[in-house]
Amino acid sequence: MKSYILQKAKKLTLENNPPRSVKSGEIKVKIELAAITSTDLSIFNGKLKCDLPLILGRQAVGVVSEVSSENTMGLQKGNRVIIEGFLPCGKCYFCKTGQSGKCENMEVLGFTREGLFSDFAVVPASLAHVIPDHMSNATALYTEYVSMALNIIEKIKLRPGEHVAIMSANKLGYVLAQLITYYQGIAIVIDNNQQQLDKLAEENINYTLNSKRNSWKENVSGITSGRMCEKVVYLTNAVLNFDDAVDICGINGTICIAGFLPATDTCSLGEVHNKQLTIVSEQTSQGNFSAAINMLATRTVNVTRLSGETFRFAELPEKMLAMTQEEAKYGGIHFKID
Repeated sequence: MKSYILQKAKKLTLENNPPRSVKSGEIKVKIELAAITSTDLSIFNGKLKCDLPLILGRQAVGVVSEVSSENTMGLQKGNRVIIEGFLPCGKCYFCKTGQSGKCENMEVLGFTREGLFSDFAVVPASLAHVIPDHMSNATALYTEYVSMALNIIEKIKLRPGEHVAIMSANKLGYVLAQLITYYQGIAIVIDNNQQQLDKLAEENINYTLNSKRNSWKENVSGITSGRMCEKVVYLTNAVLNFDDAVDICGINGTICIAGFLPATDTCSLGEVHNKQLTIVSEQTSQGNFSAAINMLATRTVNVTRLSGETFRFAELPEKMLAMTQEEAKYGGIHFKID
């Protein structure tokens, strides 16, 4: 098994390890295509701390090459699968009461346990989801974002006709805007990346505001007839401040802090209290993976405009050294496993 292991910040080494057999409840997957996320790049650059050495990566598609004798998921050798990156513990109160998305001890591939930047990966069978034959590997890699977006929509209790400001046009924000529209909400996407905003306009998202323009908050007021937004989703790698989210959220509204990267901004609690706002958060994609696959398979969510660079496994170290957070944040950066 060939794996890229992060030894320290900005130092990946390729190591050959003996093939690992699967244990009860596990499967082995031949990885075909993997994605580099903002989180992967933050860990690689030493900005997000975790225990090293570590195999990075939590988004990958591959083919099942081996299953254990205890195969409760019904997986078969040869199945094409997308691997889910968040693993609930199965033991805490929330897991035992059917709320695994709230797991107190959630593990994350490529962060708290070995990831997927390998030619083969052995993972719990519960993390593997079969994808349709007609779905491309590149499309399947966006399943995590769709699943997290569905979690966000559930968390904010979206109702038809509500204005939802999405503070970032990153990959998650791009997918979320489409789903807000699908569920009859009114999406308002705010970012300083005009190219990404233009892509969203091509997806029939009517309101895309460039935060470099001083009038963007006045534009939100105009779109909402002065009421401001009933719901605001503040993505944790947004270019804006959390106080901006508070400003554009209407009285008795809801703000959802969302994304895997930790939120580091502060806010004025006085204004939150004066407006009687509800603050919720969403950090994982756990719980809606099957629904997300269906959304992509039926093209309810379109990710074709997010396609970016695809390179070979051998190029991974040099590509990550040259990569910017901006590139990892907005585009699909994938590599093929030889």
